[in-house]
Amino acid sequence: MFYHYGICKHLLPNKMFGVFEHKILDDNSPIVNGLSQNFKAPHSRHTGINETDILEKHELNLVSKSDEAGVFIVENTSKTQIFITGHLEYDMYTLDNEYKRDLLAGLPIEKPKNYYKNDIPDFSWKDNAIKFYSNWINEYVSKKK
Repeated sequence: MFYHYGICKHLLPNKMFGVFEHKILDDNSPIVNGLSQNFKAPHSRHTGINETDILEKHELNLVSKSDEAGVFIVENTSKTQIFITGHLEYDMYTLDNEYKRDLLAGLPIEKPKNYYKNDIPDFSWKDNAIKFYSNWINEYVSKKK
């Protein structure tokens, strides 16, 4: 978003790390067709984007956000660009592997929030990830040709 719209990222005090619920703010966006209203998605990042910076840009639309993780899906009004701040592409064990990697490296890291159930990774975002990427291919990529 910085390259195209001049929106800067800011450092977070702690790594945004875990699986968080997200609200759909624009039901008319094809990218969220079929996603549940409070869908879950993983995040693993040290930076964030201010919601007000997006709302000030009339050519951008905030499609989804999380009360805890912040801005998630942003698209331009012509629907030719989509930006996401999380990782719907992650498989079931990606957060687990990142957590263990950071522990072994001696980095300050907490367990990913809302991810483990009885110490077993919970792949709670799988169905919504499949829908998201299907929407992206069917509604954005295929229609460009």
